[in-house]
Amino acid sequence: MKVLSGVYFHGLDSKNRIRIPSKLKSELVGEGESLHFVQYSPDCIAVMNDSVMEKRFGNFDDLDPTDEDTLNAMRFLMSRIEDVKEDEQGRVVLSKNMRDFIGVDKDNPELVSVGMVNYVEIWSAKKYQEKTKDMTIGKAQQIAMACRAKMAKS
Repeated sequence: MKVLSGVYFHGLDSKNRIRIPSKLKSELVGEGESLHFVQYSPDCIAVMNDSVMEKRFGNFDDLDPTDEDTLNAMRFLMSRIEDVKEDEQGRVVLSKNMRDFIGVDKDNPELVSVGMVNYVEIWSAKKYQEKTKDMTIGKAQQIAMACRAKMAKS
């Protein structure tokens, strides 16, 4: 899979449908891969394929069935995943749970999709702008360098 990047502005239609930007979707969908909406981080939905889902959530495979905290965490996370089901025109209904999670509705239908290396984030345009308003290229590069240094130590 190529690195997913870029920002795409689009919207929720009157029937609560969206289109995942074609450039991003074409890179996400490999042979035999399905797509999933995931309430992955605060205020945004991730669109992940099966391979990425396995990497992100596969660590739950060998859970100790007596570890209730871990099982509850898994239940919570797994209950916030929905399959992406497109219609003939490539539109997907965004469920009420997903719309509520990101804060979009008929009065606030503007969306932003962002390529995030191996998955896509979908935000309400308003929340995306709030979240990123103070970020600069210099600040982002400093954070990325600090993150790389931290990872190299571990």
